[in-house]
Amino acid sequence: MLRGSEGRVDDERRHGRTTPAERKGILAASAIALVGLGAIAWTVSGAGSTDGPFAWVSVVVGYLIGAWCLAFAGWFTVTYLRQRRSARRFSDPFGDGDSEAIARAASEAGLADVRTVLFVSPRGIGRSRMAAEYLRALTLGTHDIEAAGVAPEPASALDHVLLVAVTAVDRAVFDTRRPPQRVSAALVDRAHLVVRIGCPGAFRVPSGVAVRDWDVPDPLGGDLEQASQVRGQLRRHVEELAGELGLAHRSLDLRDRVVPGQRHVFAAARAAELRPPVERDDESAWMSTHAEARLLVEIADAPERAAEINGRGPRRPDFVVPWLISAGAASSAFARELEWRALGSPSPLSAAEDAVARVVDGLVTIGALRPFSDARRLELRRSGRAQRDVDDPPERWPVGLAGEYPAMAEARSTAEDLATFEVVPDRMLAAYPDLDVEGDAWAAAAAAARAVRRG
Repeated sequence: MLRGSEGRVDDERRHGRTTPAERKGILAASAIALVGLGAIAWTVSGAGSTDGPFAWVSVVVGYLIGAWCLAFAGWFTVTYLRQRRSARRFSDPFGDGDSEAIARAASEAGLADVRTVLFVSPRGIGRSRMAAEYLRALTLGTHDIEAAGVAPEPASALDHVLLVAVTAVDRAVFDTRRPPQRVSAALVDRAHLVVRIGCPGAFRVPSGVAVRDWDVPDPLGGDLEQASQVRGQLRRHVEELAGELGLAHRSLDLRDRVVPGQRHVFAAARAAELRPPVERDDESAWMSTHAEARLLVEIADAPERAAEINGRGPRRPDFVVPWLISAGAASSAFARELEWRALGSPSPLSAAEDAVARVVDGLVTIGALRPFSDARRLELRRSGRAQRDVDDPPERWPVGLAGEYPAMAEARSTAEDLATFEVVPDRMLAAYPDLDVEGDAWAAAAAAARAVRRG
């Protein structure tokens, strides 16, 4: 998400609408299907009346063209339906609500199609920037968001109290060297929605542009308590706006935010003991849910990980590696998430390892994961170290203080190689049936499991 047009595509899928590329694909597949039906109809109608030595060639070619066109249209239909199914299942990973209800609420608010939002405050250095940063944290790049001022002042006028109230609590980024921009007709015309904060009626908004007026006092010049109160008002306004825009993520709580650059896989678990009910203040349940999400990324990628290790040539292990996961890699990813969120104990890696271990124990108990023997784990460590020595040989590591970091990374990678478990696909699918959308290997495993149950 993180990426302009691609983010908009994700947002359209989340709201249940087809994207422009999908609409073009549907039209193309429909046209190809019609060509295929036409080729078969033409071949059938002309097959009995065609004479000559090459008559059978035209018949075969006609049937082949028709069969190819219909097969392509069928493949496209299946792929499209699976993609839509996947989008429905994982569109609301944090459980904020039903994605269809989100889209319906956005439609009722008249803001479902808004993609560009302009926040305007009198000075353009406080409230408008705060609101813009908060909304960016929720849109994840799917919307264009601007901040401007009616009569901009130098950004350096943003006092220390406000900076502390915002950046220390919410990680919003304020670049005091960047001057605020003045609101202009071009900015307003380009926006789909204009939000005026503390300046109602200060400038004209064209009739085709949605507008909101927020009555939020100016925090500049006040004390920390007043700035915090203003911050709280803006947060509530932005969260309400996120609901009107139909965003899947509508909470500015750090616990509810997606970590930038980290992939998430949230799947509905049939094994209830793996995912205890999450209460807002239940830290252990929250940790288990997010540790499970980190582990599910490893599980989804287990077939590719096994293929990569088996394909190491002379550096591959001395046994054929089955689908496997690294609980250590999941713990490392979760520790980075906890560090970003400023949650957990002073040692985020220890807290992450404990949370991931609880999920792993549950999966081992139901037979979805199987521990490797110590000998095989040591062999995996040998293979991993040999591959890393080729990819990033120690002699190329920097010298001096910076040279400590590659060695530390190698030590962590070695620990991750040791924290490995074999995935049992049919048992894992029994726990997480949604995994059948995570690539061809999982889809084939799901199909094989269904065939066994029918047999």
